[in-house]
Amino acid sequence: MTSPTRCFVISLLPLSPCRHSPNALLHPSFQWIEAADAAVKAAKVKAEQVHGRLDHSDKNNTTIDQGVKQINEAKGKVSQVDGQLKSIHTDLGNWKNAASGVLGTAVMKAGEVHKALDPNTGTAQLKQQIDKIHTSNEAIKEANEDLKSQVDSLSNWISTAEEIRHSAAEKATEAYDKLQVHEKLSRNVKKIVEANKAIKDLHEKLSDVDSQLTNWNQQASKVLAGAIDKATDVYENLYPEKNGGGTNGHVGKKLGDIEDNNAAIKQANEQLKEHVTSLEHWKTAAEKIVQAGQKKCEEILKKVDKTSNGNKNVDIHKQADALRKKAESLLDAYKEAYQKFTLLPGQVQAAVEDLEKGMKDDLQTIRDRIVSKMKDHVGSMLGEIKQKVEKIKGKTGSIANSGQWENNTPGSGLAGISTKVQHYFNAFSEEWPFGQIVGGWIDDILQHNGVVKKLLGWQSRQAQTLEEELKNSGLGGSIKEPLKEQIKAAVEVFKSRQSAAVGIKGKISQVKEACKLFAKRLDEKLKEEFQSGVLAMVSEAKEAMKKVDDKEPSKQSHLKGIIQKAKCTCSYGNCSSGNCLECTDPKCILTQAVATTLLAVSSVGRQVGKELHSVFLSPENGNIASFLDAAKAATDKLDGDLKNAADTALGTGSASPSQGQGPNNILQSVQGIERKVKEGMKDNSRDGNINVNEVMTSYKEKKDKAATNSDGKYQMLLADIPQAMQPFTTEAKLKDPKGVAAQKGEVQEHLSTIEKELQEIAERVDSSKKKTLPQPTDQDGIKQRLEDLTQMLKEQESVDLKDKGLIVESVKGLDAIRQAINNLQSNPFTKQPKAIGEAVDQIKQQLGQLRKQLKKDKDD
Repeated sequence: MTSPTRCFVISLLPLSPCRHSPNALLHPSFQWIEAADAAVKAAKVKAEQVHGRLDHSDKNNTTIDQGVKQINEAKGKVSQVDGQLKSIHTDLGNWKNAASGVLGTAVMKAGEVHKALDPNTGTAQLKQQIDKIHTSNEAIKEANEDLKSQVDSLSNWISTAEEIRHSAAEKATEAYDKLQVHEKLSRNVKKIVEANKAIKDLHEKLSDVDSQLTNWNQQASKVLAGAIDKATDVYENLYPEKNGGGTNGHVGKKLGDIEDNNAAIKQANEQLKEHVTSLEHWKTAAEKIVQAGQKKCEEILKKVDKTSNGNKNVDIHKQADALRKKAESLLDAYKEAYQKFTLLPGQVQAAVEDLEKGMKDDLQTIRDRIVSKMKDHVGSMLGEIKQKVEKIKGKTGSIANSGQWENNTPGSGLAGISTKVQHYFNAFSEEWPFGQIVGGWIDDILQHNGVVKKLLGWQSRQAQTLEEELKNSGLGGSIKEPLKEQIKAAVEVFKSRQSAAVGIKGKISQVKEACKLFAKRLDEKLKEEFQSGVLAMVSEAKEAMKKVDDKEPSKQSHLKGIIQKAKCTCSYGNCSSGNCLECTDPKCILTQAVATTLLAVSSVGRQVGKELHSVFLSPENGNIASFLDAAKAATDKLDGDLKNAADTALGTGSASPSQGQGPNNILQSVQGIERKVKEGMKDNSRDGNINVNEVMTSYKEKKDKAATNSDGKYQMLLADIPQAMQPFTTEAKLKDPKGVAAQKGEVQEHLSTIEKELQEIAERVDSSKKKTLPQPTDQDGIKQRLEDLTQMLKEQESVDLKDKGLIVESVKGLDAIRQAINNLQSNPFTKQPKAIGEAVDQIKQQLGQLRKQLKKDKDD
């Protein structure tokens, strides 16, 4: 069964959320349950540690396990040392057998020499020399016997050493079954093996001497046999030198063989001297091995015996005691955790209930925050949109009572357009402003109409200069004077229809009609009889020009200047001098210019009306004026709707009635935000409480999933909690806290066992340490064995062994044996071959004399 993750478990509890939990932001505190969770886990871990440390199987790396492994390794190494010592013992046995063989061969050879030189078969002088040889032979035999005795002693010493080694090996095995052997001991044993090898080489050399003596004995036998069997051939057989002679077996050749064999004995003696030196080296190496073994024993005792460690606890005991304390601490932790554990299932259930309550509160808070944030966000966006709409809507211009823009603020956007249309519309509602418009038309005609400019001689005038002169002269205003009646009629009709003009389209339509009416009335006047029509209007205009002098003298002077430049050539004689104002001749240039201007004003009025209709009012179902009215109405409504919706969303004011036609859909959408959020969170309750299981369907699904499912963490937790303490029951045999005391007792028993085993190790190393029960059969320790070996290496005739478990209780010291062999090598094995050499020389001399005598006897 998969264990629930810690983060998920904690996330279900009413405590501080795990920083990895998705519910970390939904609940304020779960510190207690986290502590309980940590306590349970700590108890489990400590239980596993106790079990692991008390388990000394190979699969665990505990202190006891490591100690057992070290003991097993030490036992293996001691077995290896035992095998090496056995091998050394075998080598020493071989050496002993070889030495015995050499001595036996030497004795046999000496006997053969003695027999071959029997004085009963030789002359008196030869007998004397042979007696010397016999004496030397006897000395050699005695030396051989002595050497044999020493070899036997060495054999006994080796046997005794073997028993000591075997006993020490048993002790070492017992000790090193618990501790590892020192590597230096192996190196010193290796030196013993090397020394034994040198001794073995000595044995082989002595075997070679034995072979040489055997050959010498055979040759000597042949010489003596030849002397007895071939008396007639004595002369030849008594030839003193080895080489030469008449026969193959003459005495000289035999004597030469004796010399050769004697030289071989000397050579073997030299080799024996070298091996005596090697034996000294072996003794030195053995002493070092014993010293190293004693040192290692002290080290072992310091590790296992308190008295050998300055009455301080050894490391193993410290570690075992530390293990005991940790085990007891773990058991105490288990006892404490068990009490908390029994309350855990109910606490988990309560924690989940508290969690769901907190989740409900958090969801309601989140819902309210979402609604508030959405309203704030929507209100902010609506405010931004309203700002953009206000730019399109624009600002209304301010018109003063004078009909001019107040503070030069003609407005902006659609509202500014509406204000400008209104301003233009107002200009047609009074005679004076409408007269100003007509005056403007007249000034424009005077400046740009080619006929008028030609009549008045203005073709070469610059536009700016001409405009300035017309302004200063007031010519246009005078020409407008006969149009007052038509202007008044148009204004009266305009006023009568002014109230019906609604919107930009209505106002522009009304202005268009006023322009048409003005042009119509002017045309009617112009169509009358020439005298009553055009000329009458021109005369009225000229009369107005005359009156300019009374009001504005400067204008009159400018006006006269313009007329004089016209160069009129009509029948009226004064026109040529600039007195056209008095002329009534239709051909007067000024008359023609005024009449042409009046005709053009009619056309301009009519054309203005047509242009207004063409630009703003056509076609009927898609004209600009209608579009502007619709755009302004929609913009005004949108601006109002946005303001109401934004105020409602931001809570800055109550919604006012919607301007214009149609509902405020934006306001309705803002008012529907909360309803939509509630629908999304499935909050259909009247009391505003949220059902967590309905809103958080994934939570409910995971909560209700079976423990067998990988996602069923909650049910798995409920199922796993009762099993959480199972390892304590199966591994530590703890069913409840009552078993803690018994477990502590078992831990103390294990510690006592370790202390007892340490004491046994100390006793196996040094039998003087405190005795344990039951006591072993062999009560001597390794140190006692090493002390015996130390004494056996010294120069003593008799060494009493401390260990009573050996077959031999007293042996000869190795150094005494070495000294005895050395004495043999330096005395009989050195002096007697020398005596044999001297005797051979004398025999050769006597043989020479005998040969002379025999030769004389033969000649005779």
